[in-house]
Order: sequence, then C-alpha cells, then structure tokens
Amino acid sequence: MKKTTVLIVVAVLCLFFGAHAQQKMIKPKQTMAIKALTIGDKIPEILFTKLINSKDEQFSTTALFGKAIIIDFWATWCTSCISGFPHLEELQKKYLKNLKIILVDNSDRDNPEKIREFIQRRKENGYQTTIPTVFNEASLDLLFPHRSIPHYILIGPDGRVKAITGSEGITEQNVKSLMAGLDLELKLKEG
Repeated sequence: MKKTTVLIVVAVLCLFFGAHAQQKMIKPKQTMAIKALTIGDKIPEILFTKLINSKDEQFSTTALFGKAIIIDFWATWCTSCISGFPHLEELQKKYLKNLKIILVDNSDRDNPEKIREFIQRRKENGYQTTIPTVFNEASLDLLFPHRSIPHYILIGPDGRVKAITGSEGITEQNVKSLMAGLDLELKLKEG
C-alpha cells in the first residue's frame, strides 16, 4: 500500500511538473493578439528591422514620436503607388524635421532584392527614391488591414492615428495639419 501511494504521488508530481514545464515553453512562443487600429488609437512600439534604402539598420515608432508619420503601403508592381513617390519625396524633403514617411511593401510578389533593383532602376532613370522601405512587416498588416494599395496611415506627433486614407488625402495642407497635431477630416479608406 505504501509503495502504491508513493508511486501515485510521484506520478502526480511528474504530471504537475511536466505540465508546468510545458507551460513555460509555450508562453514565449505565444504572441499577443494584435488589434486593428482606427482613428484616435495610439500606435504601439514597432521595431522596424527589415529596412531597405535606409541609412539606419533599424528604428522604432516610439523613436519617431514628436514627428508626424505617414505609412505608405505599396508594391513594386503598383503603378498608382509609384506615381505618388515624387510627391512623397517632395514632402519628406520639405518637412524633414517634422515628418517621417515610411514605405511598407508586404507584397507576396516582392522580395528585398526586387525592391533594391526597383529603386536602382528608378535612380538610373533620374528618379531619386530616398524614403526607406520596410519589407514584410506582418504586424503592420494586422494593425492596418487593407485590400488595396496605395493605402496611407497618417499618425500625429502624439503617436495617434489621425487618418487612414488613399492618395487623395496626401495633400500639403493635410500634412501641415498632421504635423501640427490637428485632427483631419478625411474620408476613411475602407480596405
């Protein structure tokens, strides 16, 4: 009887410690559910490490707070996206101290080498592309779900989403209002 009791206690302890050890292994792999953001929401800290066309190896959204941020979802095959680049370049140069524009390419049809070749071809054809591109940043697709591109997210200096818009919303007046931290009265781009 004593032997059976000891075996049962050992078996229960093994089950307990085994389950406890298994929980510890699962927790680091679990990811927090990412909720899509809407107008007025504060963006979380996102560390960008997959950068193309950037002098920085990485940067984070919190390091940019204090500046207005425009996130532009695009792809190398999207002519509407590419046609907006000269305007974005002009805005970035004009408002360098108060504005950061980030291009995001999450297209399955693109890869880092294709993006680099695209930027190089543009340069050879006389079109300078100085704005950094973030490649394959899945968290941004979850935070700002969309079905079509170009897709623009305008974030105020306080780190709050001010607008989710199409290319028609990227005007100089809207950018000035964004940098001033004002609310923007733009139609919400659905997808």
